[in-house]
Amino acid sequence: MKTKNIMIGFVILLIVISTLLLLTHRMIRAEEAVSDSDISRKLDEILNNQKSILENLSQIKEELSVIKIRVTR
Repeated sequence: MKTKNIMIGFVILLIVISTLLLLTHRMIRAEEAVSDSDISRKLDEILNNQKSILENLSQIKEELSVIKIRVTR
């Protein structure tokens, strides 16, 4: 009985270790699949979008100040 429990525990331990190794291997492969140029290109795209958003925001602020001036007159 005791030997059977030890064997079951050992099999479960092997399953857990192999699952962890598989997950780690997949994460490493996923990191390798993305190149630096892809990341750089995506970051440039994000930066350009942020600049566009800030320009639109400044235009909205200018229009708001014009509206405030017109309302106060």
